[in-house]
Amino acid sequence: MDVSKGHGWLGGFQKRNAVSAQGEKTSSQMLTSDNADHNEPVKDAMVAFAQSASVLGLKNVVDPKSSLVRRAVWLCCVLAGAAFLCYHIWNRVAYYQSNPVSVNVEVLYSQEPSLVFPAVTVCNINIFRNSSVTAAGVKYMAYVYSASRLSWEGFQRVSQMNLTGYNWSEFFRFHGHRPEEMFLFNQVMVHSPSETPVPQLAGTKVTPGSIVDIAIWQTQVENLPPPHGNCHDSELAYFPVFSQLNCLNECYFNFTLAKCGCQSPPMNYLPDVPSCSPITIFPCLTTPFKEVATAMSTCRCSAPCRERIYNYAVSHAKMTKAFKQDLMHRYPGITESYIDENVVKVKIFYKTLNVEKMTQQKAYTMLALFADIGGALGLILGSTLMTAVEIIDFVAALAARRLCGGKL
Repeated sequence: MDVSKGHGWLGGFQKRNAVSAQGEKTSSQMLTSDNADHNEPVKDAMVAFAQSASVLGLKNVVDPKSSLVRRAVWLCCVLAGAAFLCYHIWNRVAYYQSNPVSVNVEVLYSQEPSLVFPAVTVCNINIFRNSSVTAAGVKYMAYVYSASRLSWEGFQRVSQMNLTGYNWSEFFRFHGHRPEEMFLFNQVMVHSPSETPVPQLAGTKVTPGSIVDIAIWQTQVENLPPPHGNCHDSELAYFPVFSQLNCLNECYFNFTLAKCGCQSPPMNYLPDVPSCSPITIFPCLTTPFKEVATAMSTCRCSAPCRERIYNYAVSHAKMTKAFKQDLMHRYPGITESYIDENVVKVKIFYKTLNVEKMTQQKAYTMLALFADIGGALGLILGSTLMTAVEIIDFVAALAARRLCGGKL
């Protein structure tokens, strides 16, 4: 028997046993390490995290080489900084949720040869021509329609008439003022061409026998929609363009239509709905203000998101004698007293060719919020937003180790 061979086989067997034992030892060490990690006290894990976390002062709180007093001082500093940081974050988040707005105002110098001129509406305060309603014997009827001269006397007289089959839209067309007769007027309104004028609400009264200069300048406004602003662009039923004035006109028309069952002249938007007669329009015009205000508030007639406003300043001067004589020469038959009572000269012009632009902007964005929070973290605790990720990661890993017995 070859002993050397036997020793070789035995040596190989022993070598394999040694390697196996070493592997078992290594596995046992790994298992022991995992068990040690699993059985590591929470306190030790938190101390280890505090020593490695990117929070200034936190490692001094858990430093075993420092005295208890020094560690207590550092703990107070860290807690005070954390409390101030929480207040700052709450303050910034509350400010962000309030949707603040800033307004940027700039003056634009027009590069065009001329600015777009606004629409100018001239109107007589009286709705009807006195000569026409007097000749037709319907002057009291006209008083019922005139909001400035409402009277129960006129209403009672009209209510006794037989008004069956009378076309009230034609009444307005026949007795109302015609464009060719508008040389004499005492109400002017400067407005955007897309708006339906309402001189009774937004017009400027001019006095006969005077010269009136109306200097205008243009303002372009860009508003923000909710939640930052209150602008609202919606489609209107009777107007092609949304504006606050058009919306109010439509709202009042719908209110009259719902209350009286007819449409008030001259706002005739529906061909199949009859016009209001003086008998039906009088109760509508004498509606309590509170009821009208409540109805108007439901229409959401807020400012449009983009609009062009024509501001104006008015100056008056009395006509000179020479100016009146010139008018009498150009228009034979009129007298000086007639001019004093019926004629006014109005000049409308641009005060400046600059355009004032007002733009609403978000005053506090999400990026600014994170920048404020990050700045406070760095200033107070020497940390960044990634520190929050570190804390979340530590809590998740600790929970997985304690609950699941494994690593995350």
